[in-house]
Amino acid sequence: MKTNALPNQNAKVLYLRLFGYAWKYKYVFLSGIIGLVLLAATNTAFLATIKQVTDEGFVKQSPDQLALLPLMLFGLMAIRALSGFVSGFSMRWVARRMVEGRVLLEFAAQVYRMQLAGNRHFVHEHPASATSWAEPCMQRLRRAPGVAEAVGDQCRFGLLSPGEDGTPGPAKKPTRFLSFAGYVLRELGRRC
Repeated sequence: MKTNALPNQNAKVLYLRLFGYAWKYKYVFLSGIIGLVLLAATNTAFLATIKQVTDEGFVKQSPDQLALLPLMLFGLMAIRALSGFVSGFSMRWVARRMVEGRVLLEFAAQVYRMQLAGNRHFVHEHPASATSWAEPCMQRLRRAPGVAEAVGDQCRFGLLSPGEDGTPGPAKKPTRFLSFAGYVLRELGRRC
């Protein structure tokens, strides 16, 4: 009898997987998180300012506090608006990129399945260490009958990259190829 994983474990796996995708856009993602932290901090600061104003401004009638009130409130509102914009924009930007990548990968896998159904060839390539190889659509395609894969280095095809001294040298860049055509994979699966 097969037991299902606990819901918390599934959620943890899911969120770690999503975090791995989002980390590809780490600078934008981190700016969104910083924006969210600032937004939360301005909520607390706004309440503290209102408390200070009511305690010292209206009750004690302190003219210094009354003069600072508009500056403090407008400053907090400006920070709040900016941090809300940055966090919302950043998170939507990252989400859009993640969805676009998944949609394009699903579309490519669907086209490859059509090619397989018609006994036609296809070649899919991506860096060997890319997370896309673990996607369910690619896992299903990798297990399809007749589909094989090979890993080849781009330096075998002339890829160059500047070295430490600036002169171009071979760049290994391992790339995984998936295909229905074994003879194509034999040529692409060359290593440096």
